Amino acid sequence: MPERDNKGRFQKGNHAGKGNPYFQRVASLRKELYNCVSPKDMRALIDVLKEKALSGDVKAITLLLDRVLGPSVALDVWERLEKLERLAERIEDAEQDKTS
Repeated sequence: MPERDNKGRFQKGNHAGKGNPYFQRVASLRKELYNCVSPKDMRALIDVLKEKALSGDVKAITLLLDRVLGPSVALDVWERLEKLERLAERIEDAEQDKTS
């Protein structure tokens, strides 16, 4: 009997397919948190975070910028990407030279 069906889901009876046993509890806790925090509360929390960031708290600055702009991408990744692009161009040029 295969472990998964044609949609990639675990087949009935598969011991690994029982899912997360804490899912319902976590969902219930999230719901309670969501229900007890109002938009006014969120604004107050954001204001506190913003004030900490403006006062120079590096963790607050990082968190605020990550939430507003998304996590930063390391420059190293861009440098490696540029190297790969140059390498790909050289490979393409070499292949074109072979066919010419």
